[in-house]
Amino acid sequence: MLDAFQSLPKDKATLTIYGNRNAWNEVYYDRLKQQASGFSVYFRSSFRRNHLAEALSDQDVVVLPSICYESFSFVIREANLLGLPVIASRIGAIPEAVEEGVNGFLFEPGNVEGMRSCMMRFIQEPRLVQQMAVSRAGVKSMEEHALELSDIYQKIVEKRR
Repeated sequence: MLDAFQSLPKDKATLTIYGNRNAWNEVYYDRLKQQASGFSVYFRSSFRRNHLAEALSDQDVVVLPSICYESFSFVIREANLLGLPVIASRIGAIPEAVEEGVNGFLFEPGNVEGMRSCMMRFIQEPRLVQQMAVSRAGVKSMEEHALELSDIYQKIVEKRR
């Protein structure tokens, strides 16, 4: 993400990274801070889930550069509930939550140029942030999602009988 961000035009965007330095990530954290030096990158500490809206209140877009096969992304759904579009990796179930051009953009996992291209869309077309916030589809809760899956499985079982 830093590589993609650093290749953007200067003074056109800022990047906020959330998380604390601790014994498990100190080398990685220090390397990120060093790489971010001289760019508009801000490091903020972790926050409690019930403070999510407050933590993201000054953000325009959420970036999820996942390389893992996620089965259900809370990050995307929470961002959408807050009216924030998402730039995310096209991996696992993430594409099920991001409708290209409606509530965000997708790129191939690990593809720095693809991520940069998505970021540039918001810089070149700043109105997209508001358009995507307004036009975002309803976000299913985990309970709604589970009920939907249960209905699908039930129909399959009934069909096989």
